[in-house]
Amino acid sequence: DDDVELFVLPPGAPSALQFAINALGTISDNFGNKAAWRAGAQRLKDGWTVEVFIPYAAVGVTGTPKPGSSWALQIGRQQKAKAETTSWTPGRAFNVPEGFGEVVFE
Repeated sequence: DDDVELFVLPPGAPSALQFAINALGTISDNFGNKAAWRAGAQRLKDGWTVEVFIPYAAVGVTGTPKPGSSWALQIGRQQKAKAETTSWTPGRAFNVPEGFGEVVFE
């Protein structure tokens, strides 16, 4: 089914953490659905939207990142029925860290 996926790679993490939500609001992640993160989806007449809350602790970070620090991030969307994918930054696959964008904390 269609979904939105976020790949978060904090500094020092061994690999990116994947968070996914589909149009029905079903969530999953790549570490056993054990983290305390939340997401919701809303279906509209001509599409759907998602809202995601990922606490720092869910990605193994204690406290708020220092101003100026950066994390690698990718946001992607799949529409499987049309074999379409789009992402925040271009690349051959969502889960390849070399294609991730950078988020800088203030």
